[in-house]
Amino acid sequence: LQGATEIDYTCDDDEIKEILNNLFFDRLNIDKELWSIIYETCKLGDNFYEVIPDSYEKPTMIARIRYLVTDRVNRIEKNGKLAFYTYTADATSQDEATFSALSRTDPKTEEKVVYKLEPWQIIHFKINDKDFYPYGGSLLKAGVKCFRRLQLLEDGMVVYRLARVPERRVFKIDVGNLPQSEANRYVM
Repeated sequence: LQGATEIDYTCDDDEIKEILNNLFFDRLNIDKELWSIIYETCKLGDNFYEVIPDSYEKPTMIARIRYLVTDRVNRIEKNGKLAFYTYTADATSQDEATFSALSRTDPKTEEKVVYKLEPWQIIHFKINDKDFYPYGGSLLKAGVKCFRRLQLLEDGMVVYRLARVPERRVFKIDVGNLPQSEANRYVM
């Protein structure tokens, strides 16, 4: 699978080739990141990256991309079209200079900050699945039912073995029709 994690492109214009080489390999380090992008997308069905330009006032190029935790990203649509994304982050751990804050929660309780990100700021990798639209569906979805069955079977086996443990400590000795006193003597 090592060959599957490489980007190859063809172009007649050498200037465009140089620009793409600079973007993908020098700034984005895509040859190292591609495996994790594919892995996360297949596992979760979604993968989000934030595009960070060289300058927010007058952007001229993409400086880098930053991974965003999938569970914290929400896609906001208006009239069936993408309006913006929101990202919920811990107020203490994020670099607030790169985000524009949409709202803040009470710092005494949770210290969460919700950031508004424009559509151009997000790269959304997804595996289309009509059950999870507008988000993607995991490739592992088909195996979840079988995995749950396996877990239930394993739990059932544990319960069965625990239920049989006391029976193994009981020794049954057939005394036939002996009276109580003789039966006790026979067992001893």
